[in-house]
Amino acid sequence: MSEEKWKCPKCGAENAMDDNFCGECGSKKPEVNSSKPDVGIGMAQTVNKQETVEKEGAINESTSEKPKKKSAGKIVLILAAVCVVLMIVFGVLVIAEEGGGTKIGSLYWSKRSRNEMTWNAAVKYCQNLSEGGYSDWRLPNIDELRTTIKNCSKTETGGECKVSEKNGCLSWEECGNGRKKGSCYCEYRENNGGYYSKLGDDDKVWLWSSSVLSGIPDYRWFVLFNDGSVISISVRDYNYVRCVR
Repeated sequence: MSEEKWKCPKCGAENAMDDNFCGECGSKKPEVNSSKPDVGIGMAQTVNKQETVEKEGAINESTSEKPKKKSAGKIVLILAAVCVVLMIVFGVLVIAEEGGGTKIGSLYWSKRSRNEMTWNAAVKYCQNLSEGGYSDWRLPNIDELRTTIKNCSKTETGGECKVSEKNGCLSWEECGNGRKKGSCYCEYRENNGGYYSKLGDDDKVWLWSSSVLSGIPDYRWFVLFNDGSVISISVRDYNYVRCVR
């Protein structure tokens, strides 16, 4: 194995590494340049610097993402709240639909008939009606029909109009307008858009009840929605129908 040597810059003679002077000309061994960077150290420093930069970049990226994540979290919470509200509303609608018709109090009301009809035809209409998955519909009595009235304190349930099958008060003189003029109707409203009806029936709609006017077997009580009135008419006349269950 050969020994490392250094070459004399003056005469070119080779000398042992331990010799500080040239054996041929006596020139001093040249000093090693200590300012020259060590390649291994430089590479290590470069790698460390790169790792530091990458770590700092990761920290900055993580920091910049925090507000985005927070905003995204708020959006998720808002969407969740909206979904809950929709589920509640949808659930209520499903319950009402399962019950068949529109619910007022404990009663369900069918859609209004497309055409007007006599009282006898109205009775059969409800008996034959199949709606919302139910077929146990019937013609409402006057007490039930009065629960559909709104904005007329006189004829709403509990108002001063005394017409009631439940209370056995079905005569014109004692219970209707004959008892006290103006007690069973309110102000006339043309094209009122359902002002007096909880079901949206407007001023063109009269609805049959099953309640008989006392003393006149071929007359029935009904509700008229142009003034929210409770009134009676012959069974041969024509009114619309809403069945109840």
